[in-house]
Amino acid sequence: MVELLIKLVAAIFVMSFAVIVGFGLWRLVEIPIRRWHDSTFDYVYVDDDGSARELNALEREYATTALSRTKMLTYTSSLAMNL
Repeated sequence: MVELLIKLVAAIFVMSFAVIVGFGLWRLVEIPIRRWHDSTFDYVYVDDDGSARELNALEREYATTALSRTKMLTYTSSLAMNL
């Protein structure tokens, strides 16, 4: 009876260890796969309180284009109009 209990505990321990190792190996494979796919949110805005949101179309355009002084002034004025 004791031998059966020892075998059962050992089997549970080995299975638990295998699950933990398997999960770790899966994470090693999963993380590069997720990075390879396009992100849902390529650009986000983080407020002072720590909340995050996806950029709207105007903000995304601003973040992805090179800025000259004229473009920056146009963006600033159009953003102020949207408030």
